[in-house]
Amino acid sequence: ARMLYDIPGGRERTRGQAGGGLRKTKTWRTVLLSTGEKAVTDFSEDAGARARSLCIRGAPFGSDTDANRRATELLTATVRVNHGHMGRRLMDHLIQGVNFESLRDRYEELREAWAAQADGSVSRRLAEKVAGLHLAAELVHDLGCPGRSQMNQTLEVAWEAAIRGGQESDRPSAAWRSLYNWATANAERFDGARNSNRAEGPTQGWAGKWDLGLSGGTWTELAIYPQLVR
Repeated sequence: ARMLYDIPGGRERTRGQAGGGLRKTKTWRTVLLSTGEKAVTDFSEDAGARARSLCIRGAPFGSDTDANRRATELLTATVRVNHGHMGRRLMDHLIQGVNFESLRDRYEELREAWAAQADGSVSRRLAEKVAGLHLAAELVHDLGCPGRSQMNQTLEVAWEAAIRGGQESDRPSAAWRSLYNWATANAERFDGARNSNRAEGPTQGWAGKWDLGLSGGTWTELAIYPQLVR
Protein backbone atom coordinates (compact mmCIF):
# COMPACT_ATOMS: atom_id res chain seq x y z
CA ALA A 1 0.00 0.00 0.00
CA ARG A 2 2.81 2.41 0.82
CA MET A 3 4.47 1.76 -2.54
CA LEU A 4 1.27 2.76 -4.34
CA TYR A 5 1.55 6.19 -2.74
CA ASP A 6 5.34 6.61 -2.91
CA ILE A 7 5.87 5.77 -6.60
CA PRO A 8 3.27 8.24 -7.98
CA GLY A 9 4.35 10.82 -5.40
CA GLY A 10 7.65 11.24 -7.20
CA ARG A 11 9.77 11.97 -4.13
CA GLU A 12 11.00 10.18 -1.07
CA ARG A 13 9.97 11.11 2.43
CA THR A 14 11.85 13.87 4.18
CA ARG A 15 14.47 12.53 6.59
CA GLY A 16 16.78 14.17 9.08
CA GLN A 17 20.55 13.74 9.31
CA ALA A 18 22.37 12.43 12.36
CA GLY A 19 24.32 15.70 12.67
CA GLY A 20 21.27 17.90 12.24
CA GLY A 21 19.44 19.31 9.22
CA LEU A 22 17.68 17.38 6.49
CA ARG A 23 18.94 14.87 3.98
CA LYS A 24 18.72 15.68 0.31
CA THR A 25 15.38 14.43 -0.97
CA LYS A 26 15.51 12.11 -3.97
CA THR A 27 12.93 12.54 -6.73
CA TRP A 28 11.87 10.52 -9.77
CA ARG A 29 9.48 10.54 -12.72
CA THR A 30 8.42 7.06 -13.75
CA VAL A 31 5.60 4.56 -14.06
CA LEU A 32 5.31 1.16 -12.43
CA LEU A 33 4.13 -1.92 -14.32
CA SER A 34 3.15 -4.87 -12.13
CA THR A 35 1.67 -8.27 -12.97
CA GLY A 36 0.38 -10.93 -10.63
CA GLU A 37 -2.41 -13.29 -9.69
CA LYS A 38 -4.26 -10.42 -7.99
CA ALA A 39 -4.67 -6.73 -8.73
CA VAL A 40 -2.09 -4.62 -6.92
CA THR A 41 -4.90 -2.71 -5.19
CA ASP A 42 -6.15 -5.94 -3.59
CA PHE A 43 -3.32 -5.59 -1.07
CA SER A 44 -4.80 -2.36 0.30
CA GLU A 45 -8.21 -1.10 1.37
CA ASP A 46 -7.21 2.53 0.76
CA ALA A 47 -9.34 4.45 -1.72
CA GLY A 48 -6.32 6.58 -2.63
CA ALA A 49 -4.41 3.55 -3.88
CA ARG A 50 -7.20 2.87 -6.38
CA ALA A 51 -7.07 6.44 -7.65
CA ARG A 52 -3.39 5.93 -8.48
CA SER A 53 -3.59 2.52 -10.16
CA LEU A 54 -5.06 1.41 -13.47
CA CYS A 55 -5.75 -2.31 -13.02
CA ILE A 56 -6.31 -4.44 -16.13
CA ARG A 57 -7.84 -7.75 -15.05
CA GLY A 58 -8.32 -11.06 -16.77
CA ALA A 59 -6.35 -13.28 -19.14
CA PRO A 60 -4.96 -11.14 -22.00
CA PHE A 61 -5.40 -13.94 -24.55
CA GLY A 62 -8.74 -15.20 -23.31
CA SER A 63 -9.55 -18.77 -22.40
CA ASP A 64 -7.03 -21.63 -22.46
CA THR A 65 -7.50 -22.92 -26.01
CA ASP A 66 -5.04 -24.30 -28.57
CA ALA A 67 -5.42 -21.19 -30.73
CA ASN A 68 -4.76 -18.85 -27.81
CA ARG A 69 -1.77 -20.90 -26.67
CA ARG A 70 -0.26 -20.70 -30.17
CA ALA A 71 -0.87 -16.94 -30.27
CA THR A 72 0.82 -16.49 -26.91
CA GLU A 73 3.85 -18.57 -27.90
CA LEU A 74 4.16 -16.73 -31.25
CA LEU A 75 4.03 -13.33 -29.57
CA THR A 76 6.64 -14.36 -27.00
CA ALA A 77 9.02 -15.68 -29.67
CA THR A 78 8.53 -12.61 -31.87
CA VAL A 79 9.16 -10.15 -29.03
CA ARG A 80 12.33 -11.98 -27.98
CA VAL A 81 13.76 -11.67 -31.49
CA ASN A 82 12.61 -8.14 -32.29
CA HIS A 83 12.32 -6.21 -29.02
CA GLY A 84 13.98 -2.83 -28.58
CA HIS A 85 13.68 -1.31 -32.07
CA MET A 86 10.60 0.83 -31.42
CA GLY A 87 11.93 2.11 -28.12
CA ARG A 88 15.04 3.54 -29.73
CA ARG A 89 13.07 5.10 -32.58
CA LEU A 90 10.67 6.67 -30.12
CA MET A 91 13.49 8.12 -28.00
CA ASP A 92 15.20 9.57 -31.08
CA HIS A 93 11.91 11.07 -32.20
CA LEU A 94 11.25 12.66 -28.81
CA ILE A 95 14.77 14.07 -28.56
CA GLN A 96 15.13 15.40 -32.09
CA GLY A 97 11.85 16.17 -33.71
CA VAL A 98 8.99 16.75 -31.30
CA ASN A 99 7.21 19.98 -30.46
CA PHE A 100 6.60 19.38 -26.76
CA GLU A 101 4.12 22.23 -26.56
CA SER A 102 1.93 20.47 -29.11
CA LEU A 103 2.33 17.18 -27.20
CA ARG A 104 1.17 18.83 -23.98
CA ASP A 105 -1.80 20.37 -25.79
CA ARG A 106 -2.72 17.01 -27.29
CA TYR A 107 -2.43 15.32 -23.90
CA GLU A 108 -4.77 17.89 -22.31
CA GLU A 109 -7.23 17.39 -25.17
CA LEU A 110 -7.21 13.63 -24.66
CA ARG A 111 -7.41 13.94 -20.89
CA GLU A 112 -10.49 16.16 -21.10
CA ALA A 113 -12.11 13.82 -23.63
CA TRP A 114 -11.67 10.77 -21.40
CA ALA A 115 -12.55 12.65 -18.21
CA ALA A 116 -15.83 13.77 -19.79
CA GLN A 117 -16.90 10.10 -19.75
CA ALA A 118 -16.03 9.61 -16.09
CA ASP A 119 -18.67 8.79 -13.50
CA GLY A 120 -16.80 10.04 -10.44
CA SER A 121 -13.73 11.78 -9.10
CA VAL A 122 -11.54 8.67 -9.08
CA SER A 123 -12.29 7.70 -12.68
CA ARG A 124 -11.58 11.34 -13.63
CA ARG A 125 -8.14 10.99 -12.06
CA LEU A 126 -7.59 7.69 -13.84
CA ALA A 127 -8.48 9.45 -17.10
CA GLU A 128 -4.99 10.98 -16.87
CA LYS A 129 -3.48 7.48 -17.16
CA VAL A 130 -5.69 6.54 -20.11
CA ALA A 131 -4.82 9.82 -21.84
CA GLY A 132 -1.13 9.05 -21.39
CA LEU A 133 -1.61 5.62 -22.96
CA HIS A 134 -3.60 7.19 -25.78
CA LEU A 135 -0.90 9.74 -26.56
CA ALA A 136 1.83 7.07 -26.43
CA ALA A 137 -0.18 4.90 -28.83
CA GLU A 138 -0.51 7.76 -31.30
CA LEU A 139 3.24 8.39 -31.16
CA VAL A 140 4.30 4.79 -31.80
CA HIS A 141 1.76 4.33 -34.58
CA ASP A 142 3.01 7.52 -36.23
CA LEU A 143 6.47 5.90 -36.20
CA GLY A 144 5.23 2.83 -38.04
CA CYS A 145 4.10 0.44 -35.33
CA PRO A 146 1.31 -1.74 -36.80
CA GLY A 147 -2.10 -2.13 -35.22
CA ARG A 148 -3.51 1.40 -35.38
CA SER A 149 -6.89 -0.02 -36.34
CA GLN A 150 -7.05 -1.84 -32.99
CA MET A 151 -5.97 1.20 -30.94
CA ASN A 152 -9.45 2.33 -29.94
CA GLN A 153 -10.44 -1.19 -28.91
CA THR A 154 -7.35 -1.44 -26.71
CA LEU A 155 -7.99 1.95 -25.12
CA GLU A 156 -11.55 0.91 -24.31
CA VAL A 157 -10.10 -1.93 -22.20
CA ALA A 158 -8.05 0.62 -20.29
CA TRP A 159 -11.08 2.87 -19.84
CA GLU A 160 -13.19 0.00 -18.51
CA ALA A 161 -10.43 -0.51 -15.93
CA ALA A 162 -10.63 3.19 -15.02
CA ILE A 163 -14.40 3.01 -14.52
CA ARG A 164 -14.05 -0.13 -12.41
CA GLY A 165 -11.31 1.54 -10.37
CA GLY A 166 -13.67 4.39 -9.62
CA GLN A 167 -16.40 2.02 -8.49
CA GLU A 168 -14.02 0.02 -6.29
CA SER A 169 -12.64 3.16 -4.66
CA ASP A 170 -15.80 3.60 -2.56
CA ARG A 171 -14.43 1.56 0.33
CA PRO A 172 -17.20 2.48 2.85
CA SER A 173 -19.85 1.07 0.49
CA ALA A 174 -17.72 -2.02 -0.06
CA ALA A 175 -17.48 -2.45 3.71
CA TRP A 176 -21.26 -2.25 4.09
CA ARG A 177 -21.76 -4.84 1.34
CA SER A 178 -19.27 -7.20 2.99
CA LEU A 179 -20.93 -6.74 6.37
CA TYR A 180 -24.41 -7.45 5.01
CA ASN A 181 -23.14 -10.50 3.09
CA TRP A 182 -21.61 -11.83 6.29
CA ALA A 183 -24.85 -11.25 8.21
CA THR A 184 -26.98 -13.09 5.65
CA ALA A 185 -24.54 -16.00 5.66
CA ASN A 186 -24.72 -16.13 9.48
CA ALA A 187 -28.39 -15.33 9.99
CA GLU A 188 -28.81 -18.18 12.49
CA ARG A 189 -26.52 -16.34 14.91
CA PHE A 190 -28.91 -13.39 15.25
CA ASP A 191 -31.63 -13.28 17.88
CA GLY A 192 -34.90 -12.79 16.05
CA ALA A 193 -33.67 -14.26 12.79
CA ARG A 194 -32.76 -17.69 14.17
CA ASN A 195 -34.82 -20.86 13.90
CA SER A 196 -37.66 -20.45 16.40
CA ASN A 197 -37.64 -24.18 17.18
CA ARG A 198 -34.11 -24.08 18.52
CA ALA A 199 -34.00 -23.34 22.23
CA GLU A 200 -30.25 -23.27 22.74
CA GLY A 201 -28.00 -20.49 21.46
CA PRO A 202 -25.84 -20.85 18.36
CA THR A 203 -22.64 -22.86 18.70
CA GLN A 204 -20.45 -19.91 17.74
CA GLY A 205 -22.29 -17.51 20.04
CA TRP A 206 -24.68 -14.71 19.31
CA ALA A 207 -23.75 -12.15 16.67
CA GLY A 208 -26.48 -9.66 17.57
CA LYS A 209 -30.19 -9.02 17.08
CA TRP A 210 -32.04 -9.03 13.78
CA ASP A 211 -35.81 -8.73 14.15
CA LEU A 212 -37.60 -10.74 11.46
CA GLY A 213 -34.28 -11.46 9.74
CA LEU A 214 -34.49 -12.55 6.13
CA SER A 215 -37.80 -14.39 6.48
CA GLY A 216 -40.48 -11.76 6.44
CA GLY A 217 -41.71 -8.24 6.96
CA THR A 218 -39.74 -5.05 6.62
CA TRP A 219 -36.87 -4.57 9.03
CA THR A 220 -35.05 -1.27 9.56
CA GLU A 221 -32.32 -2.18 12.04
CA LEU A 222 -29.62 -4.81 12.28
CA ALA A 223 -27.64 -4.96 15.53
CA ILE A 224 -24.19 -6.61 15.47
CA TYR A 225 -21.64 -6.81 18.25
CA PRO A 226 -18.87 -4.27 17.66
CA GLN A 227 -16.04 -6.81 17.82
CA LEU A 228 -17.60 -8.73 14.95
CA VAL A 229 -18.11 -5.56 12.90
CA ARG A 230 -14.45 -4.68 13.33
